Amino acid sequence: MDARVRHIRYYRGYLLPFISRELFDTDDRDIQERLHKALKKRFCVDSLAYLNHQEIVAYTRNIRTAMSSEWGMLCPAPNDPSNIDEMDMAEFIKLTLNYGKYERAFNNGL
Repeated sequence: MDARVRHIRYYRGYLLPFISRELFDTDDRDIQERLHKALKKRFCVDSLAYLNHQEIVAYTRNIRTAMSSEWGMLCPAPNDPSNIDEMDMAEFIKLTLNYGKYERAFNNGL
């Protein structure tokens, strides 16, 4: 499976359900589909099928940034651990510092 497909799976299988649970307190697929359409409209994306891997990564990063700045919601990035709520402060700070390094390196490469 290539990186593009993995990232689409992250978007459809993890990010959309996460946002749906946080905003609407539901796992309803109809709500997730409506959310997907609203996000595509918000970020001027016709279809994920036409995006290459870097564009999909940028799209999901823009979604996470908007959720953070507009809704105060910290959306997990791909490969983030799923036990953030259970981490002690030292582990969380280490994760945050590493995340910042990754984001800066990625953004400089675009």
